[in-house]
Amino acid sequence: MHQGLERKAITIVFLQPADEAFELVAGSEGLDALILNLPRQASVPVAAPSEKHADFKVWQCLLCAFVYDEAAGLEEEGIAPGTRWEDVPESFTCSDCGAGKADFVMLEF
Repeated sequence: MHQGLERKAITIVFLQPADEAFELVAGSEGLDALILNLPRQASVPVAAPSEKHADFKVWQCLLCAFVYDEAAGLEEEGIAPGTRWEDVPESFTCSDCGAGKADFVMLEF
C-alpha cells in the first residue's frame, strides 16, 4: 500500500526531495521491498574539457551519475588534481553512492 492504493507485483515509486516521508504498509499478499536512498544533491552539468585539459578524461558512476574528472581530482578524498583514472586506487568508492571503481565508465565528448 502506498498513498492509500494497493500496488501490484513490482512497483517503482520515485520521490522528490520536497516530498513527504515515504510509508509502506503490507497489503493482503504481504510485502517485499527494496529501498534505495541515494544522496540528494543538485545536479552539476559536466562541461567538455578545455583545450588545456583535453588529454584528461571524465568518468561517471553508472549507479548515480557522480562524475570523476581527472583534471580536477577529488582533493577532499586525497586524490590530487591531474590524477589519471588508472592511478586512482582500486579501493576507490563513489563519493555519493559507494559504488566501486568498476562501476564507472569514461564519458565521450
